[in-house]
This record gives sequence, C-alpha cells and structure tokens, in this order.
Amino acid sequence: MGAVQKLATVVIVGLVALATVLTFYLADESNRIKAEEQAQEYDSIERARANYIAQCLRCHGPAGEGYTAPGEANTQRIGAPLGGVNTSLNQQGINASGTPVPGGVEARATRISEVLHEGIPGPTPGTYRMPPMAEEAGGPLNEAQIEEMILMIQHVDWNEVYNEAIEAHGGYPTAEPVATQAAVQTPVANEPAEEGNTTDSGDTGNQEPLEVDMVDIAFNPTEMTIPANTDVTINLVNNGAATHNFNVESEGIHSGDYAGGQTGTVDINLPPGEYEYICNIPGHKEAGMVGKLIVQ
Repeated sequence: MGAVQKLATVVIVGLVALATVLTFYLADESNRIKAEEQAQEYDSIERARANYIAQCLRCHGPAGEGYTAPGEANTQRIGAPLGGVNTSLNQQGINASGTPVPGGVEARATRISEVLHEGIPGPTPGTYRMPPMAEEAGGPLNEAQIEEMILMIQHVDWNEVYNEAIEAHGGYPTAEPVATQAAVQTPVANEPAEEGNTTDSGDTGNQEPLEVDMVDIAFNPTEMTIPANTDVTINLVNNGAATHNFNVESEGIHSGDYAGGQTGTVDINLPPGEYEYICNIPGHKEAGMVGKLIVQ
C-alpha cells in the first residue's frame, strides 16, 4: 500500500470515528439540556428557599404549614398553608382526596403569583392580611425572585426547607405572641362607630364588611368582634381545596357551600353575646374548623 493510500485510510478511519462520536453526542443532547435545566431549577429553588426563610417564615412557618401546623393555632403564624396539608394542591394540582382541582398546577401558579404581587386585602380598606411582596408594590422581591418563589412553592421538598430553617434559627422558630397577631390580623370592628352607624336602642346600622378565609381545615381568623344590632357582611373566601361553609347554627345563619376557589358573603345582625361559627361539612367542625364571634 502506498503512502497516499495509507494517508487516505487514516483520514477515512478518522472521519468515521469523528462521525460516530458526533452521532452519540447529538443523541445525548436532550439529556444534557435536561440536566442543565434541572441544575438551573435547583439553583433557583435554593435561592428562593433563602428568601422564604428571610421573608416568609414568620407567617408561614418552617415547613410551610402556616397556622395549620401543630401548636400554631391562635399564634402569630397566620400564613395560609403552602406545604404540609396543602402540598397536594400547590405541588400536584389535586386536593387531599386525589381529585384534580380546576386548572391544576398552572392555575395554582397563577394564584400564587397574584398573591405575591398584590397581597391579600384585610377587612378594612388599606390593610392587608398579607402585604404585597413585589418591589413595584413596596415589597422585598423583584420579578425574578417572585418567579423563583412560585417555582419553590410548587416544587420544593418542604423537609429541606424545614431543616434549613431549623439550622438558621438554631432550633424551631416559634411564633410571636397572640397580641401581635391581633394587631396584624383581627378585624377592628369594636372601635367606636361613626355617628349614625349604630345605636344603643337596637336600631339597625351599618358596618364595614369583614373577611374570613376558609382553608383545609380552619377559619382565619378564628375570632372576630362585631357591634351588636348592626348589619355586618362577612366576605368568605375558600382558599382551600375542600368545600367549606360558614354557619352560626344557634342563630340559623348559613352561608351555603363554597368549593375551593369560590367566594361568597353572609350577612349577620345579632344581639350582644358570644357565638360559635363552624363549617358543618361532615368532619370539619370535629377537625377544628370552629371560630368565636363576639358581639358587643
């Protein structure tokens, strides 16, 4: 074999080898892209975990269970559950019984985005049960950080968040005293009303609407104070996955049932006293979905 033939053979073998390597490289391209996306997602979730612990832990707790976490009832832990009992809704788009919820994971992402950008209004104008978190509304998170927070809430392992929070705080981060919660959350309905709104003679007056959050499975707030002999409208928001309702059984007050995501109202006018409000869906009252209404 001449030198030219040998060179040609080497070139051909080299080209075949290069083509083989290139074929395998291209065949694995999708796996490399997927691995890179997963790495970027992990980094985003890790950054969001740090922001959660710094900005959200106070209200939502180390495992994201909010006021539904054991021992957190009637404390400053007033945030709605993001993990824990509500993990299936946020992370899988199903409710506790395994039934898909309307819109699934995408609908939950949209709702979480709305809350982070706009907050959750309080019972009186200009107040918030949860303040907006977006920079444009005066919050601490920019748009990229909000997107990472949504990703984290729907994809994080809440055990990792819990462990990181415990390490950062040197133990379980306890909630603040109940008095602080009252200042933040409880509707201010027992302040002196403007002249003409209420009377001591029993005449019907008017009162600013209040708001009650219904989740799985609790009312928020669990205690309200309203003026006696006054028309009071309570706006009901079902932020849970299960169906809930609002009832003052002793007075025959029933809101009707609201599925997850639905809203409604119930009107109340009561004489002075203390009343119990409950969700009468079977098993919900027994599970703790009970509140106290103080009328004075």
